[in-house]
Amino acid sequence: MTYRLIVKPEAEADIDETKRWYRRQRKRLATEFVEEVGKILARLQRMPKIHGALYKDVRRTRLARFPYTVFYRVVRRQVRILAVMHQHRDPAAWQSRADAD
Repeated sequence: MTYRLIVKPEAEADIDETKRWYRRQRKRLATEFVEEVGKILARLQRMPKIHGALYKDVRRTRLARFPYTVFYRVVRRQVRILAVMHQHRDPAAWQSRADAD
């Protein structure tokens, strides 16, 4: 069974900002980053409960090659992507999004 994927606008902005940063470093890195995020999102649609709750009911999964974490929530038959953030960012940044969702 596949869950419906909802990428919140803030998470879309995270992905776009990171993609632009990698493009300035090396164009191919931006493509590879987006591909890896896509793979993670597809996996979450199939198996969203594979990761336990971290904060309230927010779960996380890390990208394999890039130092980024996807924070998400499973609500009914939906996977809501709240943030895609660098692993060294202040946790308050994604926690505030969880509180607002």
